[in-house]
Amino acid sequence: MKVLLDECIPSRFRRYFKTHEVHSVEWAGFEGLKNGRLLTAAEQAGYEVLLSVDQGLATQQNLDHRQIAILIAQAPTNKIDDLVAFMTKILDGLERIAPGTVLIID
Repeated sequence: MKVLLDECIPSRFRRYFKTHEVHSVEWAGFEGLKNGRLLTAAEQAGYEVLLSVDQGLATQQNLDHRQIAILIAQAPTNKIDDLVAFMTKILDGLERIAPGTVLIID
């Protein structure tokens, strides 16, 4: 699965994914794009999931007719250690998520 890490997630977190293609927003050249513009650019680049800790995304975006999904990790912080503690749940979420949906994991 091709996953894009939102700007709020440290780019080095991508190293913890062994079975997915994971890039940061910065690496993909999408720095500064917000909300709908980011989702559109990510979809056009073939990303299937946007991984974020921004809980506001769940209500800010209408994903009807979108091919990309949003996975929101409700980690205590966006620090690597807190995110790594969520890896099992994140990987499980990637297996369950469907295009055009938001999945919140806690």
